[in-house]
Amino acid sequence: MQSIKKRNTYIDVLRGIAMLMVVLGHTMTGATNNSEKSFLFNIIWSLQMPLFILISGYVTRYSKRITSSFKLKSVLIKRTKAYLLPWFVWTIFVRGILINKEIPHLFHIFWNMDSGYWFLFTIWTINVVYCISEFFSLKVQKDYETFKNTIMIGIMFVFGMIILLGIGIIFGLSFLGIKLTLYYMPFYFCGFLYGKYQDKIHKFKGSKKVIELVVAISAIVWMYSLIRINFYSLQDSGINIIIRAIVSMTGCITIFGLIRDCNIIKNSVGKFLEWCGKHSLEIYLTHYLVLNLVSLSNKYAFNTIEAITVVLINYVITIMLCLIIIFMINKN
Repeated sequence: MQSIKKRNTYIDVLRGIAMLMVVLGHTMTGATNNSEKSFLFNIIWSLQMPLFILISGYVTRYSKRITSSFKLKSVLIKRTKAYLLPWFVWTIFVRGILINKEIPHLFHIFWNMDSGYWFLFTIWTINVVYCISEFFSLKVQKDYETFKNTIMIGIMFVFGMIILLGIGIIFGLSFLGIKLTLYYMPFYFCGFLYGKYQDKIHKFKGSKKVIELVVAISAIVWMYSLIRINFYSLQDSGINIIIRAIVSMTGCITIFGLIRDCNIIKNSVGKFLEWCGKHSLEIYLTHYLVLNLVSLSNKYAFNTIEAITVVLINYVITIMLCLIIIFMINKN
């Protein structure tokens, strides 16, 4: 297992790609009309958040095991500071008081999480469920590496999903972004499973060819599905949610495999993506402040030259200003 102190550059690059897709998606929807119907937005929407959540589950392989109530409390406090504190500060003070010149109504925010920094609250909720699941699983099976322990974590994780669903049924699935959280929780668990068993998988003879085959099949399924279906416009029926999740998973597998097999990590582009991955939280929070500063008198449809031009200009400006803001904050 990789040392806890050493960052996984590969994961930072993937996180950077996901973050840049988030910014591009917001740029497209804010600067143009009907960009949600474009093939590019279909790619972005199928990947950006599922990839983030999958990575979050994967990096649990580097975490210290939660073997006591003291460690559980410590981890939960750490996660709360890392996710809920930025969510509260930026939602209430920055976007609310400083930008909109008013104190946001908490009840409105609680039932409209997707209008702001919902991702921070969702990833915090998922982390809480996972940490509690790991804690109780180690009470039953103290050896984390055993399959029995994995089963116990899975059972507790599903139990946590059921509790969230119950809260959602009582207060509404929009309450605290429960609908989004439930959708992304399986991605987190899949990332956890791969992170836990990655080393064992790679020890099998012929595993490399099997992984390459899985990546190739995933790429075909992902691209074919994106060409055939606009997933942003799909209704939230049970079957559509399952199809959307499967396609997003094949997209994540494709990106995982492609980045792993290329040399992008070693060049300047890779270094930039790695930096964006390390500072993904800062980019996520600050890009709203400098988003779409350049606008045309009329919003053009995304498939026009004018719209594509203004998107590219705004995208470059947003990324550059985010880098400057983050650099200045880190220097202070």
